[in-house]
Amino acid sequence: MLVCLLAGLRIDGSQNTLHFSALLVVPLIPAIYRLVRTSASRLPLWLMRLYGAVLISIPVTILVSLTIDPERSFRFESLLTDVVRVVSLALVVGGMFWSCTKIRPEYVLVLMGLGVVARYVLWPDVAPEEGNTLVETIWKFRIGPVVPFVVLGLLARAPIVLQMVAIAVLAAITAQSNLRSALAALALSIVVILITRGVPVMTQQRVTVRFSVRSVIAIGVAALFAFVTIPQLALAGYFGESVQEHQAAQVGSAGVFGGRIEPGATVALFQRTPFGLGPGVWPSGHDLNSAIEGLIAIGVNPSGGDYDARYMREAIAANRIFLHSNLGETWWIYGIPGALLVLTLMFIGFRGFMFAIDKRDKYMAGLLLYATSKLLWDCLFEPVIPLATNIAVVAGVLLFVLGEKRAQELSLDP
Repeated sequence: MLVCLLAGLRIDGSQNTLHFSALLVVPLIPAIYRLVRTSASRLPLWLMRLYGAVLISIPVTILVSLTIDPERSFRFESLLTDVVRVVSLALVVGGMFWSCTKIRPEYVLVLMGLGVVARYVLWPDVAPEEGNTLVETIWKFRIGPVVPFVVLGLLARAPIVLQMVAIAVLAAITAQSNLRSALAALALSIVVILITRGVPVMTQQRVTVRFSVRSVIAIGVAALFAFVTIPQLALAGYFGESVQEHQAAQVGSAGVFGGRIEPGATVALFQRTPFGLGPGVWPSGHDLNSAIEGLIAIGVNPSGGDYDARYMREAIAANRIFLHSNLGETWWIYGIPGALLVLTLMFIGFRGFMFAIDKRDKYMAGLLLYATSKLLWDCLFEPVIPLATNIAVVAGVLLFVLGEKRAQELSLDP
């Protein structure tokens, strides 16, 4: 329980590298290794190997990066931070996987969520976003996305109708707060529940539908509703004036994927350096120019005063290039092995999502749908800090759940 709470508290010394929660897991490494080796699913073993591959490839990634562009600089303190981060997150995944053998999986997510809430209530070390108060910023970027973990985790064994009501209430709250990623995940969850369980809930009749047909219908309709209908409702003003203004600004943005401009920089950097930057390596002027050219190519005006122009000046020029994507940033820092690691986490999330669709019982139905949807969204569209922690916790829980599912399937085989 303490490991789960500390994973949420994020008590550390270097931007969510989870030093203390990871240290608590260190004595459990032999037990976690035995658990991974004996799991009915091969996913924990593959994930462990990928984390190892990321660490082993670090010297090669750094050497290739500095050879390709000698103007890049190497900083040992950045290398230490990058190494500690990936090791800590690997330990957190293992710690959550092991914790599920001691307490129910839903309680792992509840404790993590409570840890996040406690952290930012006690230590609100977040700079207010432009146009928002400190409380609004903390709710939007830190506490709001994890509240559904707590609520749906506590309702994991409740009737499916009650879980649907909770999801609807949470969706209404997040809509008013402009928490679009959480809103999309909640909306997708409730639509999937309605499609896969709506008839049994209303009529109490057993409805048998082929998994493939039900899955295609559920994913298609839910994704259409979550990613097309919701932005249109926001633009029409159904979620409040502030949300309407923000959505209108993004629709008018030069970016892609709902107004995000970072993919323009990511594609340009990948074309120039497909092997990534490397842990501890800082970009050269050529890298910065490539990123800026990628943004200009999608229509960003570098001399403007809007968010796009500020991002170009601040996030690109002042940092190691902020790509606003776990997949993009992990590839940029850790190279191809890092990208494969995040893609594997996304595969685990997708497997968990499909399992949630196929489940015929109420246990953890809403929680699994929200957790897997949010994991997939965060991997693609949210930055490593602070979302990598949430991804690690959810991945550890999903490894256990999928392992239990596989064990049941094997026990039923003749």
